[in-house]
Amino acid sequence: MRWLQQSLHRRILVALAFVVLFAMVTLACVAYMTQREALEKQFSAQLNAAADSKRAQISAWVAERESDVMFLSGNHFTRQHLATFLRAEAAAEEKVNAAEVLHESLASLQRSRVDYNRIVIASPTGEILISPTEQLVGQRIGNRATLEGTLAAGQAAVPDIYIQRIEYNEKLDLYEMCFGRVIRAPDDSPEAGAILGVLLVAADMSQSVYHFLEDWPMGETGTAVLALAESDGTRILNQVRFDSAKPLERFIPLEEPAIAKPAQLAARGDEGTTLAIDHLGASVITVYRFIPEMQWGLVLKMDTSEIFAPLRALLNQVLLIAIGVLFVTTLLAFPIARTLVNPIRELVNATRAVGNGNLAISVPVERRDEIGLLARSFRDMVHNVERHHQQLMAVNQMASDILGARPCDEALYDLVQAACQLTEAEGAAVILDDYDCQNGLQWLSAATASTERSGSVARVDGGTALFTMRSGNAQSVDLPALLFTKPMDSPEMLTTPIWGQDRQLGSLLLYKRPAPQEGQSLDRTIDAASPASSCGSPLSSSLSLSDKETLAALANYAAVVIENARLVMQLQQWNNQLEQRVAERTHELNAVNAQLTQLDEMKTEFIYNVSHELRNPITNLKLQSDLLRSNIDSPRRERYVTAIAKQVDIMAQLIGDMLDLLQLEKMSAQVTLSMVDLNGIARDVALKYSEHLHERPVRLGLDLADHPLIVAG
Repeated sequence: MRWLQQSLHRRILVALAFVVLFAMVTLACVAYMTQREALEKQFSAQLNAAADSKRAQISAWVAERESDVMFLSGNHFTRQHLATFLRAEAAAEEKVNAAEVLHESLASLQRSRVDYNRIVIASPTGEILISPTEQLVGQRIGNRATLEGTLAAGQAAVPDIYIQRIEYNEKLDLYEMCFGRVIRAPDDSPEAGAILGVLLVAADMSQSVYHFLEDWPMGETGTAVLALAESDGTRILNQVRFDSAKPLERFIPLEEPAIAKPAQLAARGDEGTTLAIDHLGASVITVYRFIPEMQWGLVLKMDTSEIFAPLRALLNQVLLIAIGVLFVTTLLAFPIARTLVNPIRELVNATRAVGNGNLAISVPVERRDEIGLLARSFRDMVHNVERHHQQLMAVNQMASDILGARPCDEALYDLVQAACQLTEAEGAAVILDDYDCQNGLQWLSAATASTERSGSVARVDGGTALFTMRSGNAQSVDLPALLFTKPMDSPEMLTTPIWGQDRQLGSLLLYKRPAPQEGQSLDRTIDAASPASSCGSPLSSSLSLSDKETLAALANYAAVVIENARLVMQLQQWNNQLEQRVAERTHELNAVNAQLTQLDEMKTEFIYNVSHELRNPITNLKLQSDLLRSNIDSPRRERYVTAIAKQVDIMAQLIGDMLDLLQLEKMSAQVTLSMVDLNGIARDVALKYSEHLHERPVRLGLDLADHPLIVAG
């Protein structure tokens, strides 16, 4: 992000783009959520209407089938003809007529309902007695559960119609639902109330309920689910769209509550609308209802991908609008950014110029907004900096002159003169606390150059100090109220403390003569404790913050001058003491050195004398040992004499070395180095000692280098 941090122009463009994008995203989110909620309400209302319609349609269909079965099995006409058909003593013609009448009644009912695929009257034992399909007459009821259920319902305390759940008929390859009711003997017959047989009606689901479930505006993903609650789960009774499972094959366990939850709720009597995941794993909006007549759950659902499909078009439109708005905003952002960035760039360039020392720079920005205010403030700042810089240069120049190698009184005199010139005050003074280690206070005054002598040095013992003014008149000041207090700003007097390293050294005072009133003399006493109303215009009103900072800087210079004077005085004292101590130590060292030199000469003379005295006896001992060796008559004496001769030679060598050492010490101050060839020295030594070595069992060899070996020695 460095490229963004280095340019305000880029920041403005990015900020505007971000604002536009944020606004468009917010608008898109609001439009998306609003449209989504509207679509959800719209499709939920459609699904609710369709679900209520389908539930009413299924309930009406069930009631209609129950009514058909109830009417056909319970009317006196059917009961009378069935009793005649089953009576053993009835004539054959009567039985045939009764069978034809019952056959026509069943056929008429079957023709009136397209979903009735079988209508039969069977005996309680399961033999088919009457059927519009002649092939079925005389056969046994294949579905014993339907027969037994119908007989059980007829034998109940309150006889009712038996309705069998949807089942698959393998022979006919269809899903059907059976309705059954017992047919009793007429009340006027001897067998009144006895069960003569059962009426069984089988309805094809594909021509009835399944058709109802598919007959509604489902769109591309809508589907209906018919569910039946079982002990350990929920079974789907119909063929669900996009599901490969056949009716009655799909079973949803209760252990999976997150899958097809609306179907399980509807099958157990709940109703509502929700956004859920169906048993196929798709996100759907579902409306579920309970059909109490059959204890079925009805679920109508539609995929959210289809319901919220218009949202994609909406998002595409918003995206196109956002791109257009962003493009227009970018075009407009460039001139807007220039109006902000260009003046700031000019201010930046001016700031750099000021930083490089160019205080004469001008900022040509004339605006009335915040940038114009910033430009004017910058010009004022540059003007103040330039003024302060000039004052600082003047102060530094004066300080350089003041802090030169001059007496302290002259430096302080120049300092108060500078204070008057830089602050345009009438008078200035430095009041010190006995800086020269004398009692009392010392005062130094300075005024402008209009007087013959603008300052003087006077001794003050604690009373008042006298100012020499521009007009030549004198002004007295009460010192105890001004000295060694906090910085004070009175109407006519301004004091600034002069601080050393560990204490206050004094004060720097400025005085501005008040404007004389009519009939008032210029000579009067200044009382620091007097109220401001009794004096003229206050000095602080004529001094700026920069002037006060200049005065503080001069006070610091005064402290430096005083401290330098004190340090110079101490340094001079230390130098005098050090010179005295060095002279004493030098005298002592010279005396000790003379003694050591005398002792060294005595030591050298003693060693030299002893060496000479020992050399003569050693020489005699050597001669005597040589004589003894020439007249030896036994090997034992020869060994002794040889040992004595070796020791005499060693002593002679030691004495010779000692004399050589003394000679070298005397010559050490005169030793000079020169270039020497080692080959020549080796050749001279071999030539010198070759004659002496012939008398001894020693062999001398000389091996010289092929080139000169030059060393400094």
